[in-house]
Amino acid sequence: MILKPTRRKFSKITIYKGVPFDPTYKHVVDWTSKDVLDAYLNEYEHVTMEDSSYQNIMRTIRWDSKLCSFNDLLDYTYVRIENTDTINDKKNVFYAFISSVMYVNDGVSQIFFHLDIWNTYKYVVGFNKAEIKRGFVKEVKDDYSDWTDKFNEIRHNDEPVGGDGANRLQSSNFVMFNPDAEEKDKYYTDNSVRFILFTLQPKDIKQEGGSFVGDYSQYHYQFIPYSMNSFKTLKVTDKNGKEIYKGGDSIDDAFRSVSENEDFAGSASLLVDAEVYNYIGLKYTCKTDNGEVNEIQISTKATLKNNDDITVTVENLRKTQPQTGACFVDDTDDRKFDNGRNMFETLENYLKYIIDYDKGSYKEIIGKNIPYKILGAPWNKLYFTDGRGTTGSFDLMKFNHFHFPQITLKRFAGIQTNGKQVYAINNYDRASLSDDDDGHMKAYENAMMIDNSPRDVPVLLDNYTMYLNANKNQLQATRKNAEMTMQLAKSGNSMQLGQTNRGISASNSILSNDLSTQSAQLSRQSEFDRDTADINTATSAMSGVMSGAGAGAGSGIAGIGVGAVVGGGLGFMSGKLNEGLTDRSISNNEQQLALAQANARKNQNINNQLTKANALENFAYANRIATNNYEATIRSQNAMLADVANHNDVVAHQGTGALFDSQNENTQLSWQLFSSHKSVLMNVCLYFNLFGYTVNRFEPIDNYLFVKNTFNYVQTANANVLGNLNRTILDQFNAIFNNGVTVWNEYKMTDFETKTIINNDFN
Repeated sequence: MILKPTRRKFSKITIYKGVPFDPTYKHVVDWTSKDVLDAYLNEYEHVTMEDSSYQNIMRTIRWDSKLCSFNDLLDYTYVRIENTDTINDKKNVFYAFISSVMYVNDGVSQIFFHLDIWNTYKYVVGFNKAEIKRGFVKEVKDDYSDWTDKFNEIRHNDEPVGGDGANRLQSSNFVMFNPDAEEKDKYYTDNSVRFILFTLQPKDIKQEGGSFVGDYSQYHYQFIPYSMNSFKTLKVTDKNGKEIYKGGDSIDDAFRSVSENEDFAGSASLLVDAEVYNYIGLKYTCKTDNGEVNEIQISTKATLKNNDDITVTVENLRKTQPQTGACFVDDTDDRKFDNGRNMFETLENYLKYIIDYDKGSYKEIIGKNIPYKILGAPWNKLYFTDGRGTTGSFDLMKFNHFHFPQITLKRFAGIQTNGKQVYAINNYDRASLSDDDDGHMKAYENAMMIDNSPRDVPVLLDNYTMYLNANKNQLQATRKNAEMTMQLAKSGNSMQLGQTNRGISASNSILSNDLSTQSAQLSRQSEFDRDTADINTATSAMSGVMSGAGAGAGSGIAGIGVGAVVGGGLGFMSGKLNEGLTDRSISNNEQQLALAQANARKNQNINNQLTKANALENFAYANRIATNNYEATIRSQNAMLADVANHNDVVAHQGTGALFDSQNENTQLSWQLFSSHKSVLMNVCLYFNLFGYTVNRFEPIDNYLFVKNTFNYVQTANANVLGNLNRTILDQFNAIFNNGVTVWNEYKMTDFETKTIINNDFN
């Protein structure tokens, strides 16, 4: 075997002054090759010792002091060792940190170093999968449409840097629940639409049924819609625009009408409950007049009836519908930050506001990017409150997405007694992840707030109306009895007057009959007397003839004849004389009878007039007594009713804290953004911009080395770097990643040297 002569092995050693490499490997550079590294090193002041004896990287360097004296050597911090293989001239380059220098003699100094394994072996190792503890993750897609998939996976992870409880109020505004009927994304506050809901018992449960409002209830339900801004009732129409309730009255007049309405004021109070609500489960849109809500158009399926334009009765309600509320950023001139196209942009503007991002010092101190994760707890919180006990604190990082123009939540309510309102956030802590069955959306957290605060309002009912309703039958009977008594008395008076008139008429008839009888009797007596006188004349003549003949008989026949003639003449004359006397007697009797009858008629007429006058006066007086008795009864009843009307009205329902809540604007749900103090936020932002987020995912390390364009931070657990190297070297690589390392882009060496983080943007 013939051995070829071997050449002596030489090394080329270059030392560098001021190189910014970190022997703790907190910061390293992602070199693509050693040539790039060498080019960078050559920019620094350096000295090269050519053809040095072959350098064992496990021993110190014997440095020729003629190239650089011992004192000058103290300023050098980095060394490059190039060993050339004598067989194939293969060069092995090593990079090392100069740890110390020892003086040997005037011509030689010893350089102690330890190997820079990153710059030396980075190119020949492979970064296998590991549990990524921390690293940079891009939060929002470029079009601001959603969180990135990667950030969605890690945004709920805990972070080691804390906050101060996020108790600094940054923004507050009312949640808007009342949508405009025509203009999309236009809403009105709860002060624009309110409802007073009345629960009433039936007047007669035997005759009246109850209500069907989702389920059967024996109660009846009525409501008054009104505006707190105008204090007027609101017009109610159905989805087709048909008027159900006129509205437009003052709420004061509405309550006056309620106090006298028979559905409320029966024989006693029919009111069971009266409460004020912002919503009662009947979905509606709003119409306005001169910018003020004056009408609600209800679309929920139910039977709504007008109750004399006082209230609206609700029946046949199958189910209520929730309201959608929108959390608008205040759009007044003094708003603190601007709205974006969606909540991603709006919240970015919010973060810029609370950390003074637009001031130059922010980027210089903290970096270019705003870490979105500071939106979450414990650095920021979304808080809901209505000032009366309804509260909810939510982590913005748990919202599924912010691609809507506003954060929205649902409000549930219903037709109820001693009711409540429930608020729920639908897209809170929900995600469609690959480990979900069929990719269905799943709710992982109950994002709900319950408002069961007292909301009773006072209701007064008219005592007079309730008394009338309670005693209407007695009152009607008393009036009817008095009226009937008066009518009977007057009827009796009329009957007595008629009897008197009939008595007068009968008396006149009797008198007439008596007078007729007298006249008839006198006539027959006169005829008898005349007949008697005629007979007496004839008798007297015959007697005279016979007496004369008797007297003349003594004188013979002539005497008899003369005596008869003379005696008959004398007897006839005597009879005629008696007839005259009889006629005068008859005439005298007739005159006396006529005079007596005339007097009787006059007396009868006088008596009749007196009787009639007395009867009429008695009739009028008796009627006045009957009328007075009736009026006295009515006056007594009216006086009693007036006394009832003077009594205080009935407090049918006591109020609670509703007025206090209204007076202190506790009637509306507010959404508020709270943050930590700026100094805390600055520290957190700096931490996230330097060290990224907690990842806790088993992935290739390379996935986290190219997220940002200036530097990337990676920390692993159980790193497993692969390569054809000594296990000790591989373990050192594993330790670098397990301890956490910032890996810089080789094209951003100026930033690396100054550790400037202002330009570190996402790739």
